[in-house]
Amino acid sequence: MEELNYHIPPDILHYESKYLMGFSINDLLIAMMVAMPLMLIANPLIGLIGGVATLVFLRRFDSLGNRSVITYLGAMIWYRFRPDDVQAPRTLPPSAARVEVLSWEGEHRFTLQGGK
Repeated sequence: MEELNYHIPPDILHYESKYLMGFSINDLLIAMMVAMPLMLIANPLIGLIGGVATLVFLRRFDSLGNRSVITYLGAMIWYRFRPDDVQAPRTLPPSAARVEVLSWEGEHRFTLQGGK
């Protein structure tokens, strides 16, 4: 049975090749799709600034929980409007079990009771 046990990596969604300064091909293409029209319509300097700003917004930062600025801001705004809305499957064992959910500050939120 030992050969059937394996560990799934914690974050399998963000495993992609990094090319220039830690950016993937998708990040670079998105930045080019922003920069090129701005270069053609307005000014090459404005296009360059738009492309660099796009790369900054797409870059994942460790201080933001390995999220991009856009994802972090979206999650923060979502939390401001719906702070207590949590959806999770109730998967407790059939025996008597108890799960307590606490906030980041250690305040008791709710308790799930399982079993008979």
